[in-house]
Amino acid sequence: MVREPLLDHESGPQQPSFPSFLAKYLYSAHFLARWGARMWEFSVGLYMISIWPDSLLLAAVYGVVESGSIALLGPTIGEWVDKLSYVKVLQLWLMTQNFSFVVAEPQSLVCWPIQI
Repeated sequence: MVREPLLDHESGPQQPSFPSFLAKYLYSAHFLARWGARMWEFSVGLYMISIWPDSLLLAAVYGVVESGSIALLGPTIGEWVDKLSYVKVLQLWLMTQNFSFVVAEPQSLVCWPIQI
């Protein structure tokens, strides 16, 4: 087996195949997306503490269930996603996300009825 270096140091630095402003947009978008996800995770914990202020049990159970589902279902879903095309994965992701909103809305109306 021939071992080739990953980087060709002899030819000098190579120019990226895309404009540099796209890299800035990509880094900015990634930063904002991760920041939004972290804010969501933090606010869920605060929300659960506000529901049950005398105990951290609800927030702890949420964390255990979330981490456990990622550990158990992550590899299976990852293999499944690898077998599908990019467009099919996006379609399924959007359908799942929209379905979760459809399920969550009636539950929020039952838990917090609007007083008119």
